[in-house]
Amino acid sequence: MAVPAAPGGGVRRDVAVYILVRLVVGIGLVAITVLSLLRGGGFSGVEYGIAAVLFGAMGVSAALLPRASRHPWFVWAQFGIDAVFASSLVYATGGPASPYFPLYFMNIVAAAWLLPPRGPVAVAALDVLAFGAVLLALGGERVANSVGHDRLLAYTQVLLNVFGFFLVGALSGLLSAQLRTARARLAGEVQQRERLQQQQRTILENLDSAVLMVDADGVVRGGNPAAFRLLGAVTDRPLDDVLAVRGRSWEEQRELDGRVRHLLCSRSALPGGGEVVLVEDITVLRQMEAAMAREERLAAVGRLAAGMAHEIRNPLASLSGSLQLLAQESDSPLHGIMEREVRRLNDLVEQFLAAARPMRVEPRPVDAAALAREVLEAFGHDPRFRDRRRVFEAPEDLPPVPLDAGAFRQALWNLVLNAGQATRPGGLVKVALSVGEGSLVVEVADDGPGIPADQLERIFDPFHTTRAGGTGLGLANVERVARAHGGGVG
Repeated sequence: MAVPAAPGGGVRRDVAVYILVRLVVGIGLVAITVLSLLRGGGFSGVEYGIAAVLFGAMGVSAALLPRASRHPWFVWAQFGIDAVFASSLVYATGGPASPYFPLYFMNIVAAAWLLPPRGPVAVAALDVLAFGAVLLALGGERVANSVGHDRLLAYTQVLLNVFGFFLVGALSGLLSAQLRTARARLAGEVQQRERLQQQQRTILENLDSAVLMVDADGVVRGGNPAAFRLLGAVTDRPLDDVLAVRGRSWEEQRELDGRVRHLLCSRSALPGGGEVVLVEDITVLRQMEAAMAREERLAAVGRLAAGMAHEIRNPLASLSGSLQLLAQESDSPLHGIMEREVRRLNDLVEQFLAAARPMRVEPRPVDAAALAREVLEAFGHDPRFRDRRRVFEAPEDLPPVPLDAGAFRQALWNLVLNAGQATRPGGLVKVALSVGEGSLVVEVADDGPGIPADQLERIFDPFHTTRAGGTGLGLANVERVARAHGGGVG
């Protein structure tokens, strides 16, 4: 019969505890002997000698414990030693009527702790053999004298003792099996719970949405990594300080890393009190909705422009020709003003037509740095912006980039033009090119006041402008060009 090996040194620990219990029993025997001497009783020294032998056996067992605790013979040897120890005491103190007779049962119960379910029955059989040896050594007469000089009563008690051995062994084995089954089931449930907890932790740690745990007092007690990324330090803060709570579900905006984020928040009560708050970043969704709305507005602009462009162009052509004839006949400053306004109207019609047409690009490998330099140089020759400082940056080894040169030039011109209009005389306009994640990155910056945060989401809407005299179509066309090339504007 093998001894089951418990993980983490379980067998060694159990055997060590068992040896310690036997040590306590041995100390008890010594104490009984000393107490008997103090009371003036007779002292044969038998208990003291047996206790000394037990101490010696425990010392040997403790010394062998680190190396032999996992071997079945070592554990079985402990029960053999205890059977001999109990039999010695029973033999020396009256046989079946000995006060040390219960040590046999202690030996069987201990087997239920250290051995497999059948182990207690086997130890009970071992104790029966040891007890039988004691009876043979005592002889029938001494056994009968120990229970009142009645042989029938003595034999009956012996049979009951033997029956008790096996009954205790069977019950101990049954309880041991049930205990082991319960422990195994409990260990399985604990492992399953730990796996579920680990899975929950993994899900929460990798969830893009923020999850906040709020107690019954409305104080945030914890959150997942996304909560700290979106909302900052939230632990031990009232929920009202972290979010603008409005009912059970609401949407709010928060500035993060210089960008406005749209957050969709919802609260759910927990059965044990408190609540869990889910915060989802829906910025991309709102951007997609805004892009679709812009597309719808651009489509409306296209339908309007397609219907009116030719009607407007014909009068503009007549006006332009008439102004040229008037300019030849007389020299008046009004002619220049009128020609400028006619050109402005014509440019506006061209922008309407550009917005109306579907964006079709024909990308070809081009030198993006050379195109950007040309645009910046043309910007410098514009009389309106000659006093602006211009800075251009681009890596020397910038490879050719697949672009539609005309569309790219027009989009960059719109950006540079906006930057020039946003700065004062002497201001800075900077164009920088770089490569990031396999894409061309074009940055246009200026030292103007910038765009108000509440206007950032509408800067690509057609006809939305923050500048007097602007048409609101420049940035809309820039975004169309970027998306037609598979990119975006940010």
